[in-house]
Amino acid sequence: MTLFVVLSLMLLAAQIVNGQDKSGKLAVVLGGSNFGGTGTGSLGGLWQITNRIAVRPEFTINHVDYRYQSGSFEQHTTTTNTGYGISGPITLHRNENLRLYISPRFAYARSASGTTFITGGGLGAPGVGTGGGTAATSASSSVTSGPYSGRISFGGQYALNRHLSVFGETGVEDILMRTHQTQYSNTSKQSTWQIVTAFGLLLYFK
Repeated sequence: MTLFVVLSLMLLAAQIVNGQDKSGKLAVVLGGSNFGGTGTGSLGGLWQITNRIAVRPEFTINHVDYRYQSGSFEQHTTTTNTGYGISGPITLHRNENLRLYISPRFAYARSASGTTFITGGGLGAPGVGTGGGTAATSASSSVTSGPYSGRISFGGQYALNRHLSVFGETGVEDILMRTHQTQYSNTSKQSTWQIVTAFGLLLYFK
């Protein structure tokens, strides 16, 4: 991960020196990515600092509420995932409508999940009526994970008109995952890498 950061900063600095003609374009970015058979969407922006250098921050969030019940057993799980990322597309080649670029990206995501289990309590409460019944018992646990990631991608952007462009890119991503589970009071770390594709729309203001 450290080597990735150093190489990205060196590449960015070199391109800034060679491209001081600022264009100042701003755009809203509607994007998505696919890896491991799953897809995520994001909302972000783009600032074209110079003809070669741009900055593209992004944000993503989703919430899942899951409930399951069978007889006297009930499970309720809520999960909230948030993510923040920033990439720096660096133009390698450009003609009238097509722009080819390489893009380093850094991101942080947080996933918080809580689960409650309830068992018993069926057919009446204790001491009520003649059926009696068992007292309901419950247990809960929570899991929090926070992966950091670094990615380097190669992509292309095509202008459909003055205000609308599409882009697509693919690259390699390195992920460092840290997970904490309160039920067992343990913490784990995991490092992985994967091939990632991303795509989206850019809506320019000017």
